[in-house]
Amino acid sequence: MKQLYASQDGSQRKLFYETKFKIDPFEKSDDFSRILLSYFQGLNFVYEYYFKNLPSWSWYYTYYYAPLISDLSYYIQFLHTSQYKLEKFD
Repeated sequence: MKQLYASQDGSQRKLFYETKFKIDPFEKSDDFSRILLSYFQGLNFVYEYYFKNLPSWSWYYTYYYAPLISDLSYYIQFLHTSQYKLEKFD
């Protein structure tokens, strides 16, 4: 099976984000951080939906695709020391 987005030099990672999100993941931008943060908010939403209470009828994940898992694992470290925080749902 062909691995479309796997490469050693990151070119396939760049291709993934350029085609799915229209951004360059290697540039320092808030767009990339917003995508990752939004995905974590989605995970938090699902947790609160199933284990606590329906958090919100108005919240939705604004992107069609999920970010790469390797970027999510890297972002977890960044999330604890940044200005971006998970918000409570209304």
